[in-house]
Amino acid sequence: GCAGGRGAHASGVPWFLQHESRRAFVARALRSLIAGGPCEDHPQLCLAYLLVEASQALADDDTTATITTASDAAPTPTEPQQQPQQQPLPCLDRARQAARSLLSQHRNSLPLLAALAALEEAAGQTRAARRIRDAALAGAAALPEQQRHLLPLLVHQYVEAERAAAAAAAAAAADATAGGGGGGGGGGGATAAAALEHALRAHHVLRWFLTAAAAAAPTGGCTTATAAAAVTYVPYKAGGAVTRDDVAAARRGFESRIPGLLATRGGSLDAPSASHLYLGGLFECLTGRLFPAAGGGGTAAALTVFKHAAAAVPAAVRQASGYHEALAVSYCGLLVSELAEGGTGSGGGGGVQPGRVRDVLMQALELYPHSPLLLALRVQLGRALRGRCRLRRDLAALAAGLRRAAEGAAEQLAEEAEAAREGGAVVGPTSPSSAAPAIAAAAVWWAQMAAETEEPEPQDAHMDRGFASRQQQPQQQQRRLQPYVFRKAADPRVTRLLERAAAARHLAPCAAVWATYLAHEAAAAAVAEATAAAARAGSMGNGAGAGAGAAATAAAAATHLSYAKRVFLRAVREVPLSKEVWLQGLELLGCEDAADGGTATAETAG
Repeated sequence: GCAGGRGAHASGVPWFLQHESRRAFVARALRSLIAGGPCEDHPQLCLAYLLVEASQALADDDTTATITTASDAAPTPTEPQQQPQQQPLPCLDRARQAARSLLSQHRNSLPLLAALAALEEAAGQTRAARRIRDAALAGAAALPEQQRHLLPLLVHQYVEAERAAAAAAAAAAADATAGGGGGGGGGGGATAAAALEHALRAHHVLRWFLTAAAAAAPTGGCTTATAAAAVTYVPYKAGGAVTRDDVAAARRGFESRIPGLLATRGGSLDAPSASHLYLGGLFECLTGRLFPAAGGGGTAAALTVFKHAAAAVPAAVRQASGYHEALAVSYCGLLVSELAEGGTGSGGGGGVQPGRVRDVLMQALELYPHSPLLLALRVQLGRALRGRCRLRRDLAALAAGLRRAAEGAAEQLAEEAEAAREGGAVVGPTSPSSAAPAIAAAAVWWAQMAAETEEPEPQDAHMDRGFASRQQQPQQQQRRLQPYVFRKAADPRVTRLLERAAAARHLAPCAAVWATYLAHEAAAAAVAEATAAAARAGSMGNGAGAGAGAAATAAAAATHLSYAKRVFLRAVREVPLSKEVWLQGLELLGCEDAADGGTATAETAG
């Protein structure tokens, strides 16, 4: 359950960690699914199982423990699972023992090894994670076909981990160079060398993976599994030379695999094939940055790969496929990150102009306007280019189109229901698909609020990883947004966005809109009250003019509070079952005791 929701403890601990017996039950259930069960080839379930084993349930008298759960590693689009952020894992040894027990039964299981490597990465053991991945790739030739089919996911995880480490080392080197005097140069040089080594290791793994397909291609009809066994994997060693022939062999291998990846299932991808298509573009990016003398490469070549892959599949198929959406998110994230690094002189973003990156993003948003990750990338690009006016126009155009679509869908449903009633037919429940434009419009509204309030984008350093869930919980987004809305309490743009959303027919039933609106109005009232108090303090002994100004300020504060109360009344009319809106409104009305009592009652009932 979500923190603060039904089934959650007062401290936000999930229900299955409120007692050891619950945690053990969930662990047994997950283990039964992956230990010879129907989901043994699901890396996400393997990672969820290990994270549950690494977590510690609350003691009977403990309500403040810090818990690491599978929800901390919720997957996001481009790899089998997200790399959990470094955080305390109280029962890491138990999770390691559980992984060893499973590996003794299913030797060299790629999903288990990938999950164990991600767990070690979360614990800060990067070398151990690297050894696990190297061992898994070296033993790929001995794996059965079903396991080798998942090899692109492990390669993807490995490469993204090295890219993240390279980005962190490059940032540390830049900080050391900018802030260090005479003594900072050595540290900056060491971290820059570490960043280069991480990037070279990522390129080495990609080159091996793509070259394997080229070695197996002459046999005809090869699969990724057969190709992976064709070339033995050798872990990266510093000092190795990379020739034009090496790069050309990797490119031939990738080109030989593209038709097979797009021909199956009518162009609808699965997770390994989507990862494979992304890895080809990522290889071109790294080649252009690390080995410009090899010819070609760079972000322009990566964009060409993506455009050709998209053009080979009908738009309707891509729009209906979550993996195609994840592929678009991954490529757009790659373009934005490379452009940002190229802008600082430390990356390979020179191959693509900012306007072209924006066009690619907007084309992706036409197909997937509901994607919070694509919207976050558009906001990130607008901030990086200091193009807030263009960003506002783009988001406003998206919002207008989605509003028309939502209103048209609602009118069509009403007409169909009326026609059915006139014909004597029984009117069934509204189709769930009719809510799709409203959901997308809500996502665009969040992006507009983020653009105006300068909220951090809703993703972490590994945003573009994991082919899975594509949407955050609305409660989590609303809690993230409220502090930034408070800072912008006097900004009329934010007020207009909130009022426009509250007045829109398709957004009014969204509780998060009203909760954010209430937070904004409460913040505006608090700012006005603080200003009035300061004016009253300054007017003492300063004459009638100052007193009149203080009175006017106090009247403005009272007006703000009155308007906030009217917003609350509108909110309970639209979303009468929202507990959070009621608690905010009661607090706004000065009923803090009632609000606290309601919270305690809800937690006890949960």
